[in-house]
Amino acid sequence: MSRYGSVCWLLCPAPSLPSGEHSVCGLELALDEVGGQAAGRAIIVQVEDSAGNPEQALAKARQLVERERVHILAGVTLSSEAGALRDSVVAAGIPLLVRNAGLPGLTRDPKRRNPLIFRVFFANGQHEAPFGRYADEKLGDRRVVLTGLDYSAGHDKLGAFGRHFQAAGGRIVGEVFAPVDTADYGPYLQRIRQHDADAVFAFYSGVDAVRFVQQYAEFGLLERSPLFGSGETVDESILAEQGEAGLGFVSSSH
Repeated sequence: MSRYGSVCWLLCPAPSLPSGEHSVCGLELALDEVGGQAAGRAIIVQVEDSAGNPEQALAKARQLVERERVHILAGVTLSSEAGALRDSVVAAGIPLLVRNAGLPGLTRDPKRRNPLIFRVFFANGQHEAPFGRYADEKLGDRRVVLTGLDYSAGHDKLGAFGRHFQAAGGRIVGEVFAPVDTADYGPYLQRIRQHDADAVFAFYSGVDAVRFVQQYAEFGLLERSPLFGSGETVDESILAEQGEAGLGFVSSSH
């Protein structure tokens, strides 16, 4: 028998992130197709909810490893959860299959990556890096402002775009970060306007993306500084809510 443990945010509210429930359903579907076994061994799945909390994710992971004796651990919705789990699973010698967390250093940093850690999702910055050169060569934007959510994914994604955009000859003239769940983007939009950029590269997701894109258009910035950016900012799950404000947005995604 093989024991498979999954730690994920089962009811993640952000539409740009796959909920843990969806991941678990996909796993169950795959197991059903192979009769619930591999190499002649039955596969037992145990799922624990991280609730988007790194400390809870670590506690649940330790429970699965130390008490349930799982052979493999998977899931991990947020980068903060992945960072919390990393040392524990490596010390236990348990393979970690990351299904969503985009923390790039987990599989890229020579000091953090480990043969036991596998990623089946993109790393933050993976889409934005090539977009930097594309923006310079194809869109013709020379002076760009970066704006996004003020947490690890936002800094990773905007940083990757900025490095490659500047390497191609473009200029980053400003950076504006906003807290998650900002209701009024007025102060941040005013700072963006002051830079008088050719374009604005944005990373927002979920309700933050809806609010930012709508308020950006209402602020009258689209005509002077067109928006482009990460795919989460104008995602199919929120485009209807963004309305015409989301039209014309050029993005990079998978």
